Amino acid sequence: MELKNFLNRGVLELENFLNHTEKEGDAIKYEVILMQEDLKKENVEIQAKRVYVCYFAFSYL
Repeated sequence: MELKNFLNRGVLELENFLNHTEKEGDAIKYEVILMQEDLKKENVEIQAKRVYVCYFAFSYL
C-alpha cells in the first residue's frame, strides 16, 4: 500500500508540473491520464514503470 501512495503522489506532482508549465506535451499528459487509470485499477507494476518513464522525460525538459 505504501508503494501505491508513493505513486499517487508522483501522479499529483506530474499534474501540478503540467498545469504550471508552458512545455506541456500531449504525450506526457496522456501518460498522466493512464497512470490515474492504473491507480484506480491498482495495477502497481505498470504504474511504477510509467512514473519512471515520466520522471526520466521531465529531466530533459
